[in-house]
Amino acid sequence: ESTQSASSGNLSPMDVIEHTGPGLLTRSVCRWLVINGEYEHSASSIIVFPSHVFHAFPNHLRNNLDLSADDGTTVQKLLMSYINSKETKAVHLWGCSWQNEK
Repeated sequence: ESTQSASSGNLSPMDVIEHTGPGLLTRSVCRWLVINGEYEHSASSIIVFPSHVFHAFPNHLRNNLDLSADDGTTVQKLLMSYINSKETKAVHLWGCSWQNEK
């Protein structure tokens, strides 16, 4: 599925989420399962990880990551409270560079 460039300014925030986030992932996985005949069987050749593996830090707390007003310890404690050291592989910090600043 093709995606449009968010930097073009032609997409709303919801368009970006739909074209790059959970909407795209769900449609792509379901399409793959149907195309490969896995939909009615065990999907043994695909793995969908739970959010704590790659998106351990929830986006509704992204405004709490004010690095300029902190020596790093408060932000680090906040982030570490969401990271599972045995399972988390990456943390998305929700920079939202594609959104207009308010």
